[in-house]
Amino acid sequence: MKVQPMESMIKTCRERADETLIHLERTVLACCREHPMIVNLEYAFTSDRYAFLALEYVEGGTMSQLILNSPGKRLPFDLCKIYTVEIVLALNFMHTKGIIYRDLKVTLFPLFSDVLYLC
Repeated sequence: MKVQPMESMIKTCRERADETLIHLERTVLACCREHPMIVNLEYAFTSDRYAFLALEYVEGGTMSQLILNSPGKRLPFDLCKIYTVEIVLALNFMHTKGIIYRDLKVTLFPLFSDVLYLC
């Protein structure tokens, strides 16, 4: 579950003069539901103080945890190739929908078994 304070989201929107930012993440996740390597949005709702995004539960930790627990804090090259292809496929899918994803970092890649997800 991702919880964001409405106050900070509204402040960000006012700074950018764009109120659609409040619903942008929900809309992007809803547009990407059919891709197998992008975490599904199950529910989205708001209260007076918070915006809630209930995401699909993905068991297995994150890519950053996998790297930290790997020998020498490095992943094997073959595994890197597989994960790179999965990331490129997910990003390409988003690009075909007109979405540009700019927040790539290893803490945002949950793992399920041997499959990498984009969150």
